[in-house]
Amino acid sequence: MSLTVTPTRHDIAVQDAVGAELAWRPNVDARHVSVTVSDGIVLLTGTVSTLGERRAAVRAAQSVSGVVTVIDEIVVQPPGTTTLSDAELAKRVDAALRWHAAAIGQNIRAEVVHGRVLLTGMVEADWQRRSVERFVGSLEHVVGVTDEIVVTPRPCPPDLQDQVVSALRRQSGLDVGKISVNVHDGEVRLGGIVSTVAQRLTASRVAAAHPAVRAVRNNIRVIPDLI
Repeated sequence: MSLTVTPTRHDIAVQDAVGAELAWRPNVDARHVSVTVSDGIVLLTGTVSTLGERRAAVRAAQSVSGVVTVIDEIVVQPPGTTTLSDAELAKRVDAALRWHAAAIGQNIRAEVVHGRVLLTGMVEADWQRRSVERFVGSLEHVVGVTDEIVVTPRPCPPDLQDQVVSALRRQSGLDVGKISVNVHDGEVRLGGIVSTVAQRLTASRVAAAHPAVRAVRNNIRVIPDLI
């Protein structure tokens, strides 16, 4: 994908800020990452050596004021001298899953093909699914993760919507008056507006933390303040 619209002064300011944030982060080697911005939409391209570094670059861009959304087209290219076979990488993934079994259960399976990990199985809560995907993706030599884990949540309490709203209110920097929350059959649907991508992500994370939530559909729009 390419962003071909002539950038505005605001876009140039956002691009400079994202570039500075990438250079500031110690867990990102920004030398081979390019940043393009159009109407607040950030396109990241280039290469990094690990999936964890790729995700760190995306999080860095998402944290910058003025960013509406981030399109991640960074390619993971592990150093050629340290490439593992799929069988060796699968052993490392299995060991990591066993290590985290107390938190995520023992019903997760992993298959590795060309450095990409396919996760299947079942967990009780959406936060567990996201946790598995996150820590597997942080393992060295993993170039991608496909998450096909099924969430089978606990019974939904009748006041789940009120509980989610209360949890959002406890978060610093979130204007809950501009966020709508609807719950149906364990799925939380978020709407409204926030001023940063980081706030939008916080709303998703908080809503997904309840063990009865099986999924979060985040339709919150980001309307940034001008920088």
